[in-house]
Amino acid sequence: MDTAHISEEVVLKILMAGIRAPSGHNTQPWLIGRENNRIILSPDLTRNLPEADPDNHALYISLGCALENMVITAEHHGFQPDVMYQKDRHQIHIHIRLLPGIVNKSSDLYPQIQRRQVSRGPYAPEKISNNVWKRIQDIPVEAGIRMHLFSKDEGIQSLKPYIFQAISKQYSDRKFIHELLHWMRFRKREAILLGDGLWSRTMGLPDFGKGLGKFIMKTLLKPGRERKRWDSLLKHSGGFILFLTDTESAETMIRLGRTFQRFGLTATSLNLSHSHVNMPCEVREIRHELRKIYHGSPMLLIRLGYGKSMPYSYRRNLKHFILKQERK
Repeated sequence: MDTAHISEEVVLKILMAGIRAPSGHNTQPWLIGRENNRIILSPDLTRNLPEADPDNHALYISLGCALENMVITAEHHGFQPDVMYQKDRHQIHIHIRLLPGIVNKSSDLYPQIQRRQVSRGPYAPEKISNNVWKRIQDIPVEAGIRMHLFSKDEGIQSLKPYIFQAISKQYSDRKFIHELLHWMRFRKREAILLGDGLWSRTMGLPDFGKGLGKFIMKTLLKPGRERKRWDSLLKHSGGFILFLTDTESAETMIRLGRTFQRFGLTATSLNLSHSHVNMPCEVREIRHELRKIYHGSPMLLIRLGYGKSMPYSYRRNLKHFILKQERK
């Protein structure tokens, strides 16, 4: 049955939950359409990252994160989301059909959508308990996705050489640095007005102002400095998770995004902080080396532990995501 009465208030809540999802450099690469009881979620390829994410895998992971937030919110409000993927020549569109029939299927993850954040600072030395690791291991994963969990010491020993190789390559690349600086916001006012990008406060930095901020960051963003900074961050981590896929298709990346968002919301419910260590997944030759070791494509590397809350990233107004013409 393809009918369900859904109020505009609930639709708004579903859409707002979607745009709370994480994205690379906080680019928010989503477009949203509506057809009666269907929501259509599409990638906004104009907001891609050609240097950090040349194959758009991180963009489609972000799309999956937004999808998962929408599904959880729809279920919380008593709907059964039926997710379908529609491909055309250039991209993939996600149709979320909202069916009636769920009673009291409120997810424990729903309240975490507003709380979840990426915390990029150092984490406390407190050890992650076996019970917490078990909760993480029990997170449902989508088809074709696998999570490889590392203790702190195992992760540093196994992953640090690849992380440092990727840092050396990326932070020696002027185009990569230029792209990163393009998405940085060095004043709160700028972050609020644009509603996207990496506000300096979310990275533990003060508000420098745009001109001074870019000058300082160009000085700091050097391979040696970044290796030193990450050496400290890795030591101040409680563990790591490497997300692997069996293929690198757009649909698989969306499924990875759904799984990762479940992890992020579950971690939040456990008062665990998390942040990305994506460098070795972004450099294709290093990703290939890791694939041979872990027998799957490593698309996302996350560090976790107990950290302090950081200022939240801003989001653009919902109107910027809505497609002006409904799909026929």
